Amino acid sequence: MQDDDIAISELEIQFNEASRRVVGFAAKLDSFNALYLYARYKQATEGPCTTDRPSRWFDVKNKQKWDAWKALGKVSKDLAMQEYIALVKKLDPEFSEETKYGAEASRSKEIGGGFGISVSTPLNQETCIEDRSKTVFDWAKEGNVEYVEKLLDTDSLPVDEDGLTPLHWACDRGHLALVEALLKRFPDRINVTDPAQQTPLHYVIPKLLLC
Repeated sequence: MQDDDIAISELEIQFNEASRRVVGFAAKLDSFNALYLYARYKQATEGPCTTDRPSRWFDVKNKQKWDAWKALGKVSKDLAMQEYIALVKKLDPEFSEETKYGAEASRSKEIGGGFGISVSTPLNQETCIEDRSKTVFDWAKEGNVEYVEKLLDTDSLPVDEDGLTPLHWACDRGHLALVEALLKRFPDRINVTDPAQQTPLHYVIPKLLLC
């Protein structure tokens, strides 16, 4: 039993690292690969699809996402993670999870152990705020790496009144430079969840599918 636990832990470590890599090239994904990764991420983190298919005739993209996830049926979370990792390695030849073991070993207790998902995007609407009154979250929404790093004087990511971290906002707005900077400083926060149990990565791929 102990060996099985170790194997599962290593797979999750590889999966989390692969998820981080996706952020770097997500904008270049074609629809097929985006759907493939989306479905396997959902399967790996939430399990088989049990929701109803979107019924609105014009909701084509959400139907495609639902169909891709539903098509996996009862595929195990482990297999979904393995397939996810395999495609990431194919799309990003420089990715090699074997070289990450040492750095990842200390991350076995990452935040967001429960992987429940409810993919939704915060409203991209805020009132105009003067620079002197802006918080780290406001700067994150704008993608300002310098000011976000300057205001983050703690060892953990802060959470706003909506339960979102600067990493959630950076992913939501597509600020890749800020996402990379935050993940470099907080590499173990890739699975930090919002009140809906949504990780930062869940703000990335679904947005691509709306293009």
